[in-house]
Amino acid sequence: MHAGKVNRVAIVGPVASGKTTVAARLGSRLGLPVLDLDEFYWRQSPLPTDEEWAARHRELIRPDQWIISGDYRAVADARFSAADAVVWLDLPRSTCLYRATLRKLTGDPSPLIDCWRWIWRYKNNGRHDTATSLANPHLTCTIFRLRSPGDVTSFLTEFAD
Repeated sequence: MHAGKVNRVAIVGPVASGKTTVAARLGSRLGLPVLDLDEFYWRQSPLPTDEEWAARHRELIRPDQWIISGDYRAVADARFSAADAVVWLDLPRSTCLYRATLRKLTGDPSPLIDCWRWIWRYKNNGRHDTATSLANPHLTCTIFRLRSPGDVTSFLTEFAD
């Protein structure tokens, strides 16, 4: 993945896997706008209906350039189809549980029990759903599946500021 060749990057993974951090680093290096799906979904009241969310997501992936962080598997197929690259942060459950706890201890307002629940379920549900979506033979994007913090560090080193 090199600047100028990649214009749309989807970053996915479980809660506390580092999606926002990776997106910010890549956005800085590649000069692409960074969007966090949490900002568009959770930061509104009332929360959007499924139909409203799908429509909003279509608007977000329409531009020619973006890095979008967030899992949101209900709309992931459209994002993967639009992306030039997908960075899948498929980190160990223990890493994500630790990071979610640390975030809570440093002031994150997200309910910790909900974060733990989502992380715990990811191994059996989210990982399977993501793998199935990314196995679609019609996808033309490059897929980077990073399975450890070391993999993420090595990947980001390629794009050091």
